[in-house]
Amino acid sequence: MKNPVQLKRDESTMITLSDLTEAFEGIASSRLAQIRLDVIHSGVFFDGMWLVYNEIRVDKSFHYGRRTSPNAVINKELYILISSEGGFSGDIDNRLVDNLLSRYNPDKNDIVVVGRHGANLLTQRGIRYVKYYRLPSRDQNINVDPLVEDIKRYSVSEVYYPKYITLSDQRVANIGVSAYVKELAKGAPVNDEIISDINYIFEPTEADVIDHIETAMIFVGMSQLLLQSKIAQYASRFQAMSLASQEADRQTASLHTQISQAVRYLQDERLKETLNSMRGSQVQI
Repeated sequence: MKNPVQLKRDESTMITLSDLTEAFEGIASSRLAQIRLDVIHSGVFFDGMWLVYNEIRVDKSFHYGRRTSPNAVINKELYILISSEGGFSGDIDNRLVDNLLSRYNPDKNDIVVVGRHGANLLTQRGIRYVKYYRLPSRDQNINVDPLVEDIKRYSVSEVYYPKYITLSDQRVANIGVSAYVKELAKGAPVNDEIISDINYIFEPTEADVIDHIETAMIFVGMSQLLLQSKIAQYASRFQAMSLASQEADRQTASLHTQISQAVRYLQDERLKETLNSMRGSQVQI
C-alpha cells in the first residue's frame, strides 16, 4: 500500500488537473457560443451580396470569380483539409484524413491543409500536400484571401472539415465550394429586378463586377467553413475536457478513499506494534 504522504500528493495533482480541465471546458463553451453568433452575422452579409449577384449575373453558372481570367486554371480538383492546430481535437482529424484519402488520387487532386495537426497526419502517412496554412488563432476578421486565391487557380475545389451537430456529436463533412455557395444562397432573398449595362454603369466591366462579387462570396463561404470547423473543434475539446474532468474527479475520490485506508492501516500497524511490545515487556510472576 502506498504511503499516505505520496497519496496526498497524487490527490493534490488530480485536484489541480480537475480545476484545469474545468477551466478549459468553460473557455471552449464560451468560444463556441461566440463563433456561432459570428456565423449568423456573416450569413446576413452574404444574403445582401447574393441579392445583388442574382440581379446582375448573365447566366446561372458560378465561375469562381475568374470569368475574366479563364486561362489561369489548373485542371485538377483541389482538396482543402481544415484540421486543428494542436492535438486536442479527439479523433476527428484522423477521421477527416481518412475521409479525404478515401477519394484522393495524386494524379487528379492536390491538397491544401489548414491546421498543423492535419499536415502532420498526412506527413505520417506519406501523403504530399502543396500548401499548409496555420489555423487562425483568432475567431474574428479571419483573412482567407490566400485560400480564395488557391480556389480560383483550380477547376474544382472541395473542402473537408469537421461539422458541428451537437456538443457530443461532431462529424466529418465535405462539400464543393460552389455547392456551399449555393447552399448559403438557399435562404437568401431574391427579387425580379435586373441590373444590366442598360440601367447601370459598370466599372471597369460587367464581367469584372461579377468576378468581384463571386470572389467575395467565396471569401464569406470559406470564412464560414473555417468558423464552423472551429465550432466543431471547440465542441470536441469541450467534450474531451468534460470527460477528463469527470475522470479527474473520479481519481480524486478514489485517492481520497485510499488515503483513508492507508492512514487506518498505519494506525492498525502501530497499535499492533504497541500491543506486541506491551506483551513482550510483561514479567511472569
